[in-house]
Amino acid sequence: MTADDVAYSFRRVMDPATASSGAWVFNGKVDPETGFTALNDSTFRLRLLQPFQPIMGILSMQYCSVVPKEVVAHYGKDFRKNPIGTGPFKFFYWDEGQALVLHKTPLPRIRRTRQPPPLPGRGPDIVCGQQGHGVPAVPSGTIKLHQ
Repeated sequence: MTADDVAYSFRRVMDPATASSGAWVFNGKVDPETGFTALNDSTFRLRLLQPFQPIMGILSMQYCSVVPKEVVAHYGKDFRKNPIGTGPFKFFYWDEGQALVLHKTPLPRIRRTRQPPPLPGRGPDIVCGQQGHGVPAVPSGTIKLHQ
């Protein structure tokens, strides 16, 4: 995903040809021609017509999902029938309105090459993460990933 994909996706939401039910999130708040700019591959600028405090929350809505321009171009009108994405699950099967089946993405195996030193006051192997959750303590450079 690049900043250009973000700009493309937001313009696409506002495009009448897409007929997105989420066009309201930007209508009257952003100029579709100048409001979305990719400054480089990793920097995106959103320029509002006027200050609009809830914009950060709106950007987290499903309507603002980022899609790769080249995938939309490839599938055309069948784009919505060909889910894409990244994360802990991968698409397996979809019968619209009936079932969506995702499979767990295989994680790389982690092998410790040596035992990490104990952390002061925390015990030998665990650093407390979020309340009630433990995170393995691994010093830099001691993990090898195998696929």
